Formats: sequence, structure tokens, C-alpha cells
Amino acid sequence: MQIDEAYLNREHSGIKHWFLSRYLEEASYKVLLAPGMDPVFNYIDGFAGPWDVSDELNYTDSSFDLSVRVLKRTQDALAKMGRSVRIRFFLCEKDPVTFKKLEGYAARQSGIELKVFEGAFEDHLSRIAQACKTGFTFTFIDPKGWSLHTEEIARFLAAQKGDFILNFMANPINRHAGYDPVEASFGRFLADPDWKSKMGEMAADQPNHEKVMRLLKARLKALQAAKYLPDFTILNSRKERVQMRLVLGTNHPQGVEVFRSVQRKVEQLQLSTRTAIAAGSDPQPTFFPSAYLDEIELKRTGVGCPAHVRQAARRIAEVLEEVGRPLSFELLAAKVMEDVPVRQTNMKDILVDLRKGGMVAFDLPGTRRKPDTGDLISLKQG
Repeated sequence: MQIDEAYLNREHSGIKHWFLSRYLEEASYKVLLAPGMDPVFNYIDGFAGPWDVSDELNYTDSSFDLSVRVLKRTQDALAKMGRSVRIRFFLCEKDPVTFKKLEGYAARQSGIELKVFEGAFEDHLSRIAQACKTGFTFTFIDPKGWSLHTEEIARFLAAQKGDFILNFMANPINRHAGYDPVEASFGRFLADPDWKSKMGEMAADQPNHEKVMRLLKARLKALQAAKYLPDFTILNSRKERVQMRLVLGTNHPQGVEVFRSVQRKVEQLQLSTRTAIAAGSDPQPTFFPSAYLDEIELKRTGVGCPAHVRQAARRIAEVLEEVGRPLSFELLAAKVMEDVPVRQTNMKDILVDLRKGGMVAFDLPGTRRKPDTGDLISLKQG
């Protein structure tokens, strides 16, 4: 598992695209094979580009071409299973020169439904919404910075039957959040003109990108864009800093599980990429293979690691106390996994341990040992 050479010196973009492709692959299969689901998958890219690509001919290192290839594979695989599905693409780009490239790409495609829109994403929301009345809609929001009219986009997302991934550009946001000239643009991004005073009430030792993320998630939920908003941090592979954070917006507990499952795989890629770059710049002989050391690090810090398991156990008690009533396993798991990088398998084991410790209660049918979908989990009092 390694990043393609096309992403040299921008490996974080390769990791972002790897995440996107794996999420699309898993989500599209689950959605299109779900009983009673319309056999239609709509893919929207609001900031398509292409920009900052190595392949200027076919744009194979762009998010839109990657998504076209992934979803065509899904369509072909399902066709072999005797299931006919429609995949529809809607791509927006506001830069006129870049749009011409996107338009040329679209003209070369065959066998797919693909429409391109020139202008800002926000200017085409109603037309795209009209075209996506049927099926499941996945929206990819990947601006270069924070230039978003979030309230308009959030209302659009709230009306869709589907999920979205937002690329939260943590590095530029972190550097500019305290800069007075961008106060108005941050207000549009956070859909809140009073964002600065709210940010000022937060702990001073928190990085700016964390404060802005908290404000953004709160507004997206208030605008009903999604019930769950888990995120995954992508580091700059050549510098010790956060580059971006991918935020999933979903109303479905299963979406959170798919997100954390993909995150577990992408963490391996991110760590091996950083290890390879470090080894290339300062090659030192080691007794253990780098893959072995990477695996140790993942077990220490990755999805489902002991620290996250302990955090999830605390969060389970907090969630049950906050809602004040028993919750089904899938809802409780989604609420906890939104905040803590663990998977449903981890949640089942944690709940079994908490039950043994007298902290939670649940009944299981027959000889089943672990909770699952539909099982009610309650907090033991006293």
C-alpha cells in the first residue's frame, strides 16, 4: 500500500483521494444493495477543478476522475450480479479557465451520465437538487480554503437523501482564524456572524482549527445537514502539522461505521507514507522492518487502540446520561463513534466489559454474548 508517484510532494492529497475512493466504494455497494433503495447513486463535486494535478491529460489524480472510475466499477460489478443501477455525476467549477478543462474531460466520457456546471457551487444548488430527486446523493465539498456559503450549502444537504464529505482545510484555517480581514468570510463559512466571540470563549490552549471545527459542526447540526459528523485528520507527510480534516456528514449509523472502517485502512497508508519519506531523507539501519514498527504505532494510536477504547467507554456513560433513557446499540454506537475513532466491533467488546463491571445493562437472546442492532443499552444507576 503506497501513494502514487503522481502525488509527490502533495502526499496528503493522495491520502485524501485514497480515503474518498474507499469510502465511495464501500458506501455505494451498501446503498445500492440495500432492500427497497432506488437503484440510483448521485455523485456531486461542488469544487471539481481540476487543479494541482500531475496528469494534465486525463486528470487521473483528480477527485472527479477517481470517483468516476470507482463508481463505474461498482456499476459494472452490480451488473454482473444482475442488478442494473444508474450512476449520475454533477460537477461544478467556478474558475473559467479550469472549467474549460473540466468541460473537455466531460466531452471525452462515454457510457456515463455526467453534467458540468460553470460557476460557484452555491449558484447551482437548486438545479442540482432538482436533478437528484431520486436515489442516494453523495456530495464531495473540497474548497481550496474556507470560501463557502455554508448556510446555503447546509440547507441543500439537509434536503438530500444521502451523505457528504467536507474537506476542512485545517492548515490555512488555523493560520488565518485570528486575522481581522477574514472575519466576514469566516462568518459565511461558519454560517454565524458572531463566530469570533464564541471562539474567544473556548480554551486558549486549543488550536484554532479545533475551535473552528467545533463551531462548524454545531452549525451544520443546527441546520440539519447531518446527525453525525465524524472526522479524520490528514497530516502533511513532510511536516509535523495537520493539513486537513475530512468530515463525514450522515444521518445513518451505518455511515459512521463505514467511515471509521475506512479510516482504519487509511491510517496505515498515512503512517507508511510518513515513514517512507522520513527514511528517504535520513536513512538509518533499523533492527525491525518499518512495516512492523508502523503496525505497533497503529495499535498504540489508531482506530480502536487502547486509549480510544478507554475514551469510548467514558463516552458511552456520558451519552446515556445525556439522553436519560436506554438507546439501541446502533444509535449509541453511532453517537460514540462520531466523537471517538472506534468501530462497532470495539463497541460490542466495550459494552460487554461495562456490563460485567455493573455500569450498563442489556438483555441478549439465547446464547448471544455481545449486543447488536436493536438491543437496548441502559445506564445502571448508583
